[in-house]
Amino acid sequence: MAIGDNPFMNRLPTSDEIVDLERSKPGTEFASKGYDRMFLNRMQNCGYLDSGDRCTRGLERLRHQYDNDGVVLFLGAGVSKASGIPEWRELIDLMLKTLEFGPAAEKGLSLSRLLEEKANLSLLSQFDLVSHQCKSSDESDEFVAMEATCSGMVKTT
Repeated sequence: MAIGDNPFMNRLPTSDEIVDLERSKPGTEFASKGYDRMFLNRMQNCGYLDSGDRCTRGLERLRHQYDNDGVVLFLGAGVSKASGIPEWRELIDLMLKTLEFGPAAEKGLSLSRLLEEKANLSLLSQFDLVSHQCKSSDESDEFVAMEATCSGMVKTT
């Protein structure tokens, strides 16, 4: 049997043809285009083609990926805010409030912002200190120093 006669050894697609396959409308059939069967099988395995070698919809590919390997989403900060998850500053302020940190702040005043501006503590440093304090019953020296710094900056009522 010659290589050209073997249905599993047809030609491999070019880069442009792969891009065309990727951009094809759902339902476009690819088996009759003479592509290598192993290539078509790989495209089925990753969800680009269904069992009839037809191009799948994006949602079908996502579902296929989720079912077979799982999905990792990379989302921007705005997604969490719309979902009701606090932003970093809000989270730190909530944690500080839960720990009864420092004097009661005036309404609308962010202790986290004051710590950033006056004590030059980044949000990451604040979170690290506050989360460590949440895990420990002992007050760390850094946390006591942060509380003293903040107490001098906040008006008490």
